[in-house]
Amino acid sequence: MAAPEIRICPNCGSRNKQGWEYCARCGEDLHNVPVGESAATVVMEAPDEDEGPSTSWLGLIGPIVAIGLVAYAATRMHRTSGPVRPDPNIFSIPTLPPPTAAARPDPRMPGQDAYEEGLSLFRQGDLAGAARAFARAVGDAPDRGDYHNAYAKALIASDGPAAETIRQFEEAIRLDHGTAAYVVDLARAYDKLGRGDEAAATYARVLEASPGDTNALHELAGLNLRAGRPEAALPYLKRLVAVNPDDLVVQQELGAAAEKAGDREGAKQAYEGVLQKFPQAAVTRGLLAEIFINEGRNNDAVALLRAGVEADPNAALIHRTLASALERTGNVAAAVREYREYARLNPDAPDAKAMADRAARLEARVAQSS
Repeated sequence: MAAPEIRICPNCGSRNKQGWEYCARCGEDLHNVPVGESAATVVMEAPDEDEGPSTSWLGLIGPIVAIGLVAYAATRMHRTSGPVRPDPNIFSIPTLPPPTAAARPDPRMPGQDAYEEGLSLFRQGDLAGAARAFARAVGDAPDRGDYHNAYAKALIASDGPAAETIRQFEEAIRLDHGTAAYVVDLARAYDKLGRGDEAAATYARVLEASPGDTNALHELAGLNLRAGRPEAALPYLKRLVAVNPDDLVVQQELGAAAEKAGDREGAKQAYEGVLQKFPQAAVTRGLLAEIFINEGRNNDAVALLRAGVEADPNAALIHRTLASALERTGNVAAAVREYREYARLNPDAPDAKAMADRAARLEARVAQSS
């Protein structure tokens, strides 16, 4: 049988076909290596031409472990008789010498340089420059949906042409088979452009394919709240809470929307749910106390706020909320103390001085009336 026409890599011992100019494993220059095979130097088989480069770390250490095991077997074969002890180096991976020639760099994909330039400019705040770079990336690689999507985002952020922005988003969706994140981006663009009906219809497309998509649910809720339709936002907020019951921000938004929609009981239930999981939620506690005051339950409102102070005495906001409730329910002397405590705990707040002055005015009013 004729000897295989191969070149043995002098660096790592891999077998390479005669026509290969560089070692398939380590990148060693093979131009000056003669054709032929030396059994003493063959260690690892080079991959077939149709086999892609492996990215698995197991695949990379496999040949190294093989070398270590061969060396270990040789020492066992030449060992003199005597008590057998385990070799402490059995499982160590030997360090291979560095290659004498650097491996060739991976080729750059079309449009990659322009795309990375666009990302860098976008992070720096140069939105127009980013859009120009992304446009070059799209020109170099028109079949990349992520390049089209990035270009569209840069256009909408830099107030670029609306028609081109929408076209780029739609092209990204077409190329990447309706990726939900890209559809949400298109809906946000419609929203920013003031095309609310088209934004809502686009979000609905996402929910048809993925009813639990949190981005689409949250954006639809926000779209309706901004349009003054809290009752229309409620179904989406309820679904968000069902998907992620631990998201207390969404649960508070549900309470606020319910309150605006006239569902006072729904609002109380949502706020109470937040406080059960996070008693330090000062804003939520204040919203619930406000409902109690509007219902004429002044004592319940004050008790609720005092419980908040006990839960977190150093939280300035709860002291201010309690002070307001005390003042409105007629307990002015106690309100004075809470206003001053708020100013003491939060002296750098924009309203700290105003609250301290209010305490002084209330105190003077009490003194005059006594």
